[in-house]
Amino acid sequence: MMTTKKVTPVDAGSLAHSKKRNSLLLMAFLVGRVSSALVEGDRTGSQRALRILKRAFKRGTALNEELRLLSSLKRARVSSSSVAASLLAEVRCSIREQDPEQIDREKSLLIANVNRELNEDGSFFDQNVSEYRELATLQTLANAWRSGSRDLVRIASWEDEVVKKMTAESKQRQAEDAVIVDEIVHEPGEGRLLMKAMMKRLNERYAGAMNERQRELVRAYAFSMASDDADKTIRMKMSELRDELIENIDRELDMSEPGEDLREKLVQTREKLLSEDVSGGPVDDATVTRFMLYAKLEDELGEDDERR
Repeated sequence: MMTTKKVTPVDAGSLAHSKKRNSLLLMAFLVGRVSSALVEGDRTGSQRALRILKRAFKRGTALNEELRLLSSLKRARVSSSSVAASLLAEVRCSIREQDPEQIDREKSLLIANVNRELNEDGSFFDQNVSEYRELATLQTLANAWRSGSRDLVRIASWEDEVVKKMTAESKQRQAEDAVIVDEIVHEPGEGRLLMKAMMKRLNERYAGAMNERQRELVRAYAFSMASDDADKTIRMKMSELRDELIENIDRELDMSEPGEDLREKLVQTREKLLSEDVSGGPVDDATVTRFMLYAKLEDELGEDDERR
């Protein structure tokens, strides 16, 4: 005998959006904390946030499924309104099949973990997200579908907004996609989503604070965390940086007459670089932070060469 899930219609007032219960925003907030802690050298903070993220959004959870469905609407770019409407209908059907009590429990647990471990100063949920309106629309629409809301006018308006997004050409979105390294194309959906979100967040918040080499390092490290790729990409970047910086230091020592203090620092840095085991040593936040400092030194040596 088949059973159907009972859906209780809700009134319009209950459709008010809550950023703390928006799966897309929760992912963005967690990714923001991981990336900012990583750049700031807060190893404990980045690992704590990443652990909460992976536990909450692991495959098989209702939260992961909702995130996957809403992300498909956010990412989709189609050629016609009919195709967009078809995709919208498929996602609507899947959202309605989700257990609202289960997803509510998972969100409550995630919020509790965040408040206990990441929200000491009360600012975690106040992070700036550039696509806030779009993410809020998608979550509110999902809530309306799942609850059986009869506010058809508002639902139609939100659905129309989503369809327009899917059918509109977006050079900005294409540019964002181009930031991601080629290897991501072959990663599972969760890894690709995490990597894409991390890099977008990093580009928004730290593009002016990091040089290109530092961005490459953080991007490669984020990729390794998101994909569990045995650190191949980040190790390659670290090896390239180490070899080039040693060469630049040797050139600096040979071609100029640095003061005794500077010479001593360059020699010490060279020895430190030679001791870095980029092929088999651990690759963690502390290692990447150290190599970001190396990248800054390489940038400064390059500026010295240009001035001479």
